[in-house]
Amino acid sequence: MILDELRNRTTVVDIKNHPYIVSIQKEMIHSCCGTIISSSWIMTTSRCLTQPGSDVQLVDTTKIAVVAGQSQLGLGKMQLRRAKNLFLHNRFVKKMLLNDIGMINLYEPFELNDYVNVVLLASSISKPYKFFSSCYVISWTVYRKDFLSFDKLRAEDEKTKKLFKVPELQQIDLPTITYEECCDRIEAKDFITRNQICTEYGTLKNISCPADAGSPLICGERQYGIFSWGIGCEDDDYPGVFTKVSSFRKWINNIEMDPNVYIFRNKGVLGIRLKHSIIILVEMFIFIMK
Repeated sequence: MILDELRNRTTVVDIKNHPYIVSIQKEMIHSCCGTIISSSWIMTTSRCLTQPGSDVQLVDTTKIAVVAGQSQLGLGKMQLRRAKNLFLHNRFVKKMLLNDIGMINLYEPFELNDYVNVVLLASSISKPYKFFSSCYVISWTVYRKDFLSFDKLRAEDEKTKKLFKVPELQQIDLPTITYEECCDRIEAKDFITRNQICTEYGTLKNISCPADAGSPLICGERQYGIFSWGIGCEDDDYPGVFTKVSSFRKWINNIEMDPNVYIFRNKGVLGIRLKHSIIILVEMFIFIMK
């Protein structure tokens, strides 16, 4: 019944209707989703930017590419940009996926047009998401068995094309639920905070799968959430959990305005204020010289 309802809520959409969504690729294979918040900046999850395993280790930036402008991944015109720097939230907790938000700074900005453009972000003064009758998630239908490389998708051989399913951009209407209801249904209150948004359902085969991390939750015309996690990859009976964008607007703005104030390392502290560290070192030097 739930799967039937979700199928009725799902429609194939054109990238022109959602030009802000991008495919974040690791070694040219779709890994997760993100959104364009300015021509040089992509917003996604911290989970997307870290290597597999319990340790918080950044992915090698040379292996990350961001693809925009395609309704079907690997087919048609696209814009491809390389990652320059990766930014994780300084309070990201990987084991619990708390503060699961990250950003990518691109080497070259996207050329904005009808197929590639920025998303409007929710803020503290935006209409609360709970006032919308329904929100929706945008994602490609990438199943775990169908992680595809562009080389295979571009192949002219008809036999090769039949072996792989081309991921299509889809919109799934999902009503949101309260914090209390989300905690009750997931039965893991420690994993849910007020900095997250939950939707009534989490999956339609793909919406709780790793490739959907970073997918935007759109309410009205603004992005209110970033898909973070769900229970299982095909279990439609649990809510989907999204990072609440409005809770992190200050952090987003700080990174955009001056990314050099943050430095990162693969282990230990994820973010420190570089400027503050320099000031402390200068003060120590002056003290020693006295």
